[in-house]
Amino acid sequence: MSRERDEEFFVGYLEVPAGLRRFLRRAVVALALLVAALAALLAAGQGPLGSGEYEFGIDRDLVGVLRAEPVAALWRAAESAGGDPAIDVVPLVGEGKRGAPAAVLALAGREVRLTGRWIRRSGERMFEVSRAAALGGDAAPPAPAASLGTTTLAGEIVDSKCYLGVMKPGEGKSHKDCAIRCISGGSPAALVARDGAGRALVVLLVSRQGRPLGPELLDRVAEPVAARGELLRLGDWTLLATSSAEVRRLTGGS
Repeated sequence: MSRERDEEFFVGYLEVPAGLRRFLRRAVVALALLVAALAALLAAGQGPLGSGEYEFGIDRDLVGVLRAEPVAALWRAAESAGGDPAIDVVPLVGEGKRGAPAAVLALAGREVRLTGRWIRRSGERMFEVSRAAALGGDAAPPAPAASLGTTTLAGEIVDSKCYLGVMKPGEGKSHKDCAIRCISGGSPAALVARDGAGRALVVLLVSRQGRPLGPELLDRVAEPVAARGELLRLGDWTLLATSSAEVRRLTGGS
């Protein structure tokens, strides 16, 4: 005579059977391990967000001569490693998705005190201006940027404010719409070129007439490009004097 095996099943108002409890415990543990493994794989596949720093809410004062070209910047006296006088050039942006405010740029050519916040990444620095005050009259004409020769650089066009630390990530396709808005608002456009070891060279883009360059390149933001122009050195910054026609989109990795 055969004995019919009792089957365990769940009834909401009764205690969960022992066998079913054991099965559920094993299933929950297995699912937890699977979720943890998937999370680790996804995290490992993500690129670095960058080492930028934005001093949100920390106001600082800087004093120097305000210049509007080739990029809006504060020029401060500095001392080189050899003890010779040098210039510390600090590019300027405004709050939000904007370049330096018109009221600040109206003081170009004069000694000023700026109040705002530092933006930093890997040695490059930028200053977000909230207000400015004139301290003196017209300053002496600026020294020209030093030419480093003609070259072609390959990389990605970014808005320098976000890339240097205001946003993470501040580059790539995920940041394209934000970068377009920032550059449209006056944030300096930059070309991020990388060497064979992955080290980044951040180059501010200016026109061959010595003015900021950016809105002309909106259709190539966050795209791989090659830009030809004259490489310039201004303080600790590298600039590329070029034109829209000399910045071409790269296709197929070429």
